[in-house]
Amino acid sequence: MVFPEKIWSHYQGAGVIVFSGAAPRLEYLFRLVKRRASRAPSVLNIGVGNGYFETRCQKAGFQVCAIDPVEAAVESLRKQGVDARRALVSAIPFPSGYFDFVVASEVLEHLEDQELSAGVGEIARVLKPGGYFVGTVPYEEKLGEEMIVCPDCGKVFHRWGHVRSFSPLSLQAALEPDLGLVRMQVRGFSASRSWRGRAASGVRRILLFLGSHGVNENIVFVFAKRA
Repeated sequence: MVFPEKIWSHYQGAGVIVFSGAAPRLEYLFRLVKRRASRAPSVLNIGVGNGYFETRCQKAGFQVCAIDPVEAAVESLRKQGVDARRALVSAIPFPSGYFDFVVASEVLEHLEDQELSAGVGEIARVLKPGGYFVGTVPYEEKLGEEMIVCPDCGKVFHRWGHVRSFSPLSLQAALEPDLGLVRMQVRGFSASRSWRGRAASGVRRILLFLGSHGVNENIVFVFAKRA
């Protein structure tokens, strides 16, 4: 198993609790898909996490599928009746023109240049003409601030396995050879459901509107396959 997959396997297993804070972000993407869907859509989610997104899609009557490089993660979804398959984004095991939506939240920052290019091509391939690629990446992440060292082997690595940082312009450049930009915005997501958390989230949105950025923000994007 290559080193990044060891990181993913940890967070899909013993460290799966880390995904509990992702619910607001995934809920936002679910609602974004729901607003754009004219009927019960076919949706592919890339990167399983704790299965929150797939569960929401199932409850809404969507046809949801998923891929992930970790077998234990996809097996968990299979038990819930989801067509989940162990695969990489660079080789998506579904037919061309199969999905109305492909979703990838906090995935693209894990991909090296060759895999990113191949992955974007695969996403475009499995989308129907006019279908949407929806997702998030960290906003202008300072990768050096999240580097840690393994006390056993001495290897230095990013704690979440990120290998690239995106700005809106660099993300657009990475996706536009295969897909057309529909919408892009920078926003933060608060994991707190308390009134303080909601208030802080509201203040953050106002600051973003005024052009002021903080930490732990995301680029939310929607691209479409050209008809």
